[in-house]
Amino acid sequence: MQIHSHSTRNFLVQDIDWKNIQNCINASMLKMRPKKRDQRLGNISLIRRFQINRKSLEDRYGISVNEIVECLRDDNLQSAHSAEEAKEKYSGVIAPGHLAEKLEWFYFESPRWTWEQMCGTAGWYAVSGRNIDTLYFFHEKMS
Repeated sequence: MQIHSHSTRNFLVQDIDWKNIQNCINASMLKMRPKKRDQRLGNISLIRRFQINRKSLEDRYGISVNEIVECLRDDNLQSAHSAEEAKEKYSGVIAPGHLAEKLEWFYFESPRWTWEQMCGTAGWYAVSGRNIDTLYFFHEKMS
């Protein structure tokens, strides 16, 4: 068994470029932040509401709350689709009394296995109410 030793340079605290280290830390922290912080916080709130109302939503609408929560947690999926465009596109078909801009919008895509079995669906959910009183789904893709 060989033992390798390395010589190290002794340095003083003054030798460290603290300003450069702080700049690197700041740059790393910026990369870690979500692009749309408000959107992400909104999704967390929406996830909680779906989980709290799971039973009634699954009974009333026949939806899988687990699949919805997975989509809400998928930052790549949400950032790949523009909620603003969906609001404009579907604002004319929302029931009177509901304004598209007041609803919370997120993109949904069913799990991969549903696409493989030719029963996949994707589109926009628009939600209102603390207890998710209103739930719209606008199909955009089906297999």
